[in-house]
Amino acid sequence: MKVNEVRVLIADGDNTLSNKLSNYLRDSGFSTKVINNSYLMQKTILEWRPHFIFIDLLFPGFYAQKLLKFLNERKLIGPDGVNVIVMSNHNAEMNVMNCLSAGAEDFIVKPLEMIDVLHRLALLSRAKRFNFENILSNNNEHQVKNYFQMINLLTQATAQNKPVRDLRFELIRMVSLALKAVRTSVYVTDSEKKRIAVVHSSDDQKLSRIDLDLEKYPELQYVLRTEKPLFIESLEKDKTMSFIKHEIKSINFDCMMVLPIMSGPKLRGCVSIKMPKEYRKLTFYDIKIAEVTAQLLAITWKFDNPKALKSVA
Repeated sequence: MKVNEVRVLIADGDNTLSNKLSNYLRDSGFSTKVINNSYLMQKTILEWRPHFIFIDLLFPGFYAQKLLKFLNERKLIGPDGVNVIVMSNHNAEMNVMNCLSAGAEDFIVKPLEMIDVLHRLALLSRAKRFNFENILSNNNEHQVKNYFQMINLLTQATAQNKPVRDLRFELIRMVSLALKAVRTSVYVTDSEKKRIAVVHSSDDQKLSRIDLDLEKYPELQYVLRTEKPLFIESLEKDKTMSFIKHEIKSINFDCMMVLPIMSGPKLRGCVSIKMPKEYRKLTFYDIKIAEVTAQLLAITWKFDNPKALKSVA
């Protein structure tokens, strides 16, 4: 795919905002189109096939939920389909969750920060582009065996009678060794998802708590906003998005996996697994081990030991 073939459709009744966003993205190397009424929506989507759609929640005549229904019915949402980012003047939790449940990839609150839009496009462009090998093929027998051995070891680690902090460190240390990761970290957030702190790191058992500037970590923002896992391959190796690297020098998009830690319906934080720079492709087994690790970490929040939890939660 060539640079100018990264197509972004902008659907908003506010012409000033639409044109500003379109011009900014076009100057950054994207191909853009603007729609300010519903009449051309379906035709443009089916004929132009945008990779991303920014749509206002209450776009006149074709509101965001209707767009998502239209795309789902035609199976146009998916790893190789359309990524929908919903825009709104407010951040009502019900609206956000309804859109995400219907298939939206992200939600952004107006007024828009243009560099924030660029960060999100870069993240989403790297997500979910994996050609998983058939799990039943003969070539994967060794990987299947190793995968189940690793799951068994992780489960045994969680069952140990140790303080919560030690259990969590043991889990992330083991997954880092198994995946040859540079670092595995556990982050906790507040109930409003506006603050985040790293509380565990596989390369520093004594780490207690470091509060972070969430604005500098768009991958963590994404997982906190959407409660979805994010699997990213390095932007450095992506020819399609290489034209925006100069715009986002402050953000590191190396190959990594970031997964939410859910204790029941409540988001506690997330776990990130950063892979070496030379790592080219995430495999099915990398992702499955990461998912199990996030689930086991979530279980530790259910332990009835408030004093042990107090220091990290």
